[in-house]
Amino acid sequence: MANLLGTAVNSLSVYQTALATTSNNIANSNNEDYNRQRVELSTQIPNPQGRSFVGTGVQVDQISRAYDDFTALAIRDAESSVGRGEILEDFATRVNTLLSDDGSSLAPSLQAFYGSIADVSSDPSSIPPRSALLGEADNLASQFNSLAAEIDDLNSEVNGRVINQVAEINTIATGIVDLNNAINAVGGQNGSTFPNDLFDQRDALLKDLSSLVSVTTVQQQDGILNVLIGVGQLLVSGATQNVLQSVPSGRNPNEVSVAIQSNGALVDITSSLAGGSLSGLLSFQQTELDGVQNVLGRLAIGVSSLVNAQHVEGQDLNGNLGTNVFSVGQPNVFANTNNTGAATVAVTVTTASDLQASDYELRFDGTNFNVVRQSDNATVANSTGPTIAVDGLTFTIAGGAPATGDRFYAEPYANSAAGFSNLLTDPRSIAAALPTKTEEAVANVGTGTITRPVISDATDVNLQNTVTLTFNDPPTTFDQLDVTLGVTTAGVAFTSGNTITINGNDFVLSGVPQPGDVFTLQANTNATTDNGNSLLLDRTQTIRIFDGGTNTLAATYDRAVADAGIRTQQLQATLASDQGILTNLNDRRESISGVNLDEEAGDLLRFQQAFQALSRTIQVAQATFDSILQAT
Repeated sequence: MANLLGTAVNSLSVYQTALATTSNNIANSNNEDYNRQRVELSTQIPNPQGRSFVGTGVQVDQISRAYDDFTALAIRDAESSVGRGEILEDFATRVNTLLSDDGSSLAPSLQAFYGSIADVSSDPSSIPPRSALLGEADNLASQFNSLAAEIDDLNSEVNGRVINQVAEINTIATGIVDLNNAINAVGGQNGSTFPNDLFDQRDALLKDLSSLVSVTTVQQQDGILNVLIGVGQLLVSGATQNVLQSVPSGRNPNEVSVAIQSNGALVDITSSLAGGSLSGLLSFQQTELDGVQNVLGRLAIGVSSLVNAQHVEGQDLNGNLGTNVFSVGQPNVFANTNNTGAATVAVTVTTASDLQASDYELRFDGTNFNVVRQSDNATVANSTGPTIAVDGLTFTIAGGAPATGDRFYAEPYANSAAGFSNLLTDPRSIAAALPTKTEEAVANVGTGTITRPVISDATDVNLQNTVTLTFNDPPTTFDQLDVTLGVTTAGVAFTSGNTITINGNDFVLSGVPQPGDVFTLQANTNATTDNGNSLLLDRTQTIRIFDGGTNTLAATYDRAVADAGIRTQQLQATLASDQGILTNLNDRRESISGVNLDEEAGDLLRFQQAFQALSRTIQVAQATFDSILQAT
């Protein structure tokens, strides 16, 4: 009788637990981080009865989670890929829109500027088209400035997000430490205690963490987890947390790096971070954003270089030689915060056509400075200094002695677009005319002809001197007289079609001159209707200045727009693929760990029936016991 009652009472408690577990599953059916729990039952040890054994009921071995480690790991990896991809795709789309949208694109402003130069060429003496040209120069400068400001805003946003995400990682790490402690306090997973809800909470934090940065976990026998981020950086070790900090970058104070507090010291781990949105932010800043800034900066230098070089070779309405039209911002060079030497580095632009859209790092190895181009990580120069010329740039090393390991980070174009400005304010200062002209004497009898001069050296102090070329007999030579200086050079050899250079002027004499024929090079006075230099200014837009003589100014910008569009499409495709993988993995997890309400309803009915039957068993035992008492 005691066995009947004891078996029923003990088993009733078991099915009460089963009903409570099923009820808990149903209650958490919409909790995406919940793993379905199962009551694992086993038969209790039977009692001997003669030569046989009588069962004593059922017992709860454990309440387990429907959980698959491999699926959880794959989901965390996919979360890291999607987190990184979402950041890169979002910012790339914004950059693409910035470069290509009609309201922000540089292309219309550049086209309008050159269109205004053509208008001045059509009527060089008129003030209105000159004023319009100055207005378009201002608009072009404003567009460069606006794009640079937008890029600076994106950089500031990235820095702010990095700071926020570092704080978020620290908060999550603290939560994992707390859960490690809680799991340890109740016995962990040591075979006697299974705190499933605590495990679920910790897994949810790991999933959140993996969307920020790639995560690796190492589980101890007591159920406690060690958490590593990136490439093996220990974030959580049991009950100990290594705190992350956002700090100014050692190479570039305009960027934020990530450091970890380890053994009382800060260690920069930026290069060790991989996966997740934090990695995406840092990657976008150091590659995509820096790249766009360099393309725009190089383009600003190209526009300024071409237009200025041609304008100074012209003459304005006041009869003065042309001056620079545009100016650009100056390069940045940052000494690494870990440097111990006393050297300083400066960089200047020397040849615009050789420029590469890249930052550079100078690394001192104890003997030489190695110049590493950041766009392709190529070492492009190795020198002791004090000057190093590479890619159209000149690096100048000064100050005291460098120390082994010292580094300097150079941004040749960081401020070029931001500092791009129009220097002209007076419409009459536009140098549309050429400063010199050539003439053939009316009395010439030969067939000799002379071209208009092209200025090869506008700085020549004798540029506008009057010079006559008088052919000798036979006309295979000529005497060159600088009338302004009173200097004669006799017997200069003549070859038809060859370029002749005099006082910074280049021109070509062709044909068959006769003895006594005279050709004159002189200042272009009263040249208000001359458009010679404005025509040359207009042609600068067709000069293939960049990328080894393959791209004009407009083509360079168009290529940047195309590259941004292609990059955006690639990132969108990658993100869509990663999101598809994550969706499939979540579906797989749901099939393993999710709560099926139909299944739970069936279990609820089954356990309820067992509970009711056991209750009836207790009633039977009681009635039997009463009958025995009455019989005695």
